[in-house]
Amino acid sequence: MGRSNFLDKDLIFDKERENIFHVITNYDTRNFGFVFAMLKYKRDGKGLWRGYNRVLKNYGVHNLVKNPQNFMYQPCLDASFPVVYTSQIGLHLTPEDGLDKVMKGKVDEDLTNVVLSIVDKIGTKGVGVGGSILAGTYHSKSDVDLIIYGKDRSLDVYYQLNELGTDNEWIEETSRNYELPVDQVLYLYDRKRRGILNGVKVSINFVDISSYKLCNELCESFYPVNDVSLYVEEGQVEALFYPARVKVSGNIEEGKIDEIISYEGIYSSLLFKGGKMRVDGVLIKCENRNMVIIGDRKFRGNIRRFV
Repeated sequence: MGRSNFLDKDLIFDKERENIFHVITNYDTRNFGFVFAMLKYKRDGKGLWRGYNRVLKNYGVHNLVKNPQNFMYQPCLDASFPVVYTSQIGLHLTPEDGLDKVMKGKVDEDLTNVVLSIVDKIGTKGVGVGGSILAGTYHSKSDVDLIIYGKDRSLDVYYQLNELGTDNEWIEETSRNYELPVDQVLYLYDRKRRGILNGVKVSINFVDISSYKLCNELCESFYPVNDVSLYVEEGQVEALFYPARVKVSGNIEEGKIDEIISYEGIYSSLLFKGGKMRVDGVLIKCENRNMVIIGDRKFRGNIRRFV
């Protein structure tokens, strides 16, 4: 039906239909025999999601590393990632097919009306529907996960969409989950990315249409750095994707910092908006650049707007 390559926010069912995985990142790893993907649901016959129960109850790398699934160390990135082996894949679902289901009236009316309300404004080009709607496991209180594909389309939709009301539950849950003060979470919250429409929670996710080559360069993890002052230029669309990636200017004793990569999605909009940041993360040295990583499994990291 749809494309065969894996992109961020795609879904994978294993061959026994016992587990549902969410693809993370756009790294093309099929030829290596695996896909970067996190286990999110497991079937037990009793779960709220049509017999599936949620395994990963809260997002964040600090929760993901505890997930009961396979992790694989990637030496060129000097990090471990959750994986599903290609030999285990029974079904690959793409959000583009999820939107097709909605448009053909195959989804609950309340959820369909929310999707239609948004696409009436932004159109259907480069749009998909993911999450439980795509999986077919949605229930009466499910969210709507909209996916926007491509750099130009992502920028268009980001600046165009203003219909969502504030999701106060997300603010409270994020503060608790990441152990951050509410005042900081309010800076991180972006109503263009997450909110409420007609009583339904909605998330707007952005995905690059390009696959990334794994091991394009060799990188090595060094040590945590704290309270580093870095300047981020506003409007870098790569900040909207996962992982968020932005070019920066700034220095530490070890030299120039060229880039921030955040595996914690909560910092995505803050990086997109740019400005002077105070950053805690892990120093990564690659062949031609230095980076600070947010979301290392041993050092969570943080990004704060410089005041």
